[in-house]
Amino acid sequence: MYPVDAAFVKFTLRGFDELTQRADEEMVRISRRIRDKSRSSEQNAFIEAASMPGRSIDGMPGGKSWCMDLQNVYDRYEDIDREFVNSTLYHLRSLTERKEAMNRIMICFRALPEGNMKQVIRIVDIQSESIKAGWIECKTMLDISETVAKRLRRDGIHKILQIYRSPYSNQELLGPNAYKKAMNS
Repeated sequence: MYPVDAAFVKFTLRGFDELTQRADEEMVRISRRIRDKSRSSEQNAFIEAASMPGRSIDGMPGGKSWCMDLQNVYDRYEDIDREFVNSTLYHLRSLTERKEAMNRIMICFRALPEGNMKQVIRIVDIQSESIKAGWIECKTMLDISETVAKRLRRDGIHKILQIYRSPYSNQELLGPNAYKKAMNS
């Protein structure tokens, strides 16, 4: 599970659309990179790295690896290729987990009950251009002081984290009474 804290919740709420779009683009790029590797310059780099002769500790050529045959080069190429694919798949899995965490955060925000707390988070973290502008907008729209708005935001972020860590699935959190169920777990 992707590590989520209050800063990540605020970061996600502030730029959800852009962040998910960038994650999608990165995932497509990585997927293409794995699929199209045979046509890329990476394959040439792998073959070049695999065919480099070994060096001894003092930097002089020699030793058993100096006399490589084609099978040695191919075996090293396969090892390098496997490491590349594994690290790329790990990065892809990490991006997927991050995107799932961001989606769950937005679902948890939707599960909050309507009221000033949800309104403050919506204004400050989602709608306004800057946080400072959000505080000013809270003061004019909701007729509450900046101090009260900050407390409501802090409490709302804490509740989002509570809901996020609840045992309920995203589908269950979209249902009726999700907030009450999550708060009681």
